[in-house]
Amino acid sequence: MTTKPTTLAYGRREAEAEAEPYYEDPRETKGRTPLDMMQARAYHRAISIITAHFGGDPRVFVDGSLPVRNNPSNLRDALWPDVFVSAGVDCDMIRRGTGYNIWEVGKPPDFAMEIGSETTAFRDVRVKPDEYAKMGISEYWLFDPSGGDLYGDLLFAYRSADGEYRPMEMSLNADGLPYGYSEALGLNICAGEDDQLAGRYVPLFQEPESGRYLMDLTESAQALTDEREARRAAEEARAAAEAELAELRARIGRQGDG
Repeated sequence: MTTKPTTLAYGRREAEAEAEPYYEDPRETKGRTPLDMMQARAYHRAISIITAHFGGDPRVFVDGSLPVRNNPSNLRDALWPDVFVSAGVDCDMIRRGTGYNIWEVGKPPDFAMEIGSETTAFRDVRVKPDEYAKMGISEYWLFDPSGGDLYGDLLFAYRSADGEYRPMEMSLNADGLPYGYSEALGLNICAGEDDQLAGRYVPLFQEPESGRYLMDLTESAQALTDEREARRAAEEARAAAEAELAELRARIGRQGDG
């Protein structure tokens, strides 16, 4: 099975990690831990944009807080993707349950993304590709908000083909950003610089045909505010111009009467 990337990060700890028989992800063995700032910004952006992209479709489940399981005899045997998406499912049933249990839902998620952190990088790259492939998840994406220090690359992904994971092709888009196309989302996933954290990166989601980048909730709210402010300024300018024109006409009228 072709699942291992050719470039690896966490170089400072790789030799030590290789010697360990198993890398324990604290999120999966002790519950969810707080996201650090670097990971959190990428995580919240991805969840927000993907959720908005599907427009609240009741048959598309988007989450980043539930365990994904494929072993009904052991509920502790679970993975916790940072982001996952599943189309054509009963979202209400999933929310009422104990997690995303594949045997209950009837299908595995279509998309999973891990966002790099110091505590999970080794397992994200070395262990989870095989585990997600065995679950039947169609696409597995890895995004490195550090710029490559954790994973070795900003962005890479696998797609299932003939029962195996194969690396997906990454290119540069017209803006010079690394990207790949997600069939599961119908979007290009790109890596762009974070405008709030220098030297850090956030995932960008782009419509392939239009080239338009989708906005998260904060950006959408700001764009709406900017639009309202621009409309108000335009209305005030038009009112001022109309008042000035009316005054000019009145002045001309008075001169004509004189």
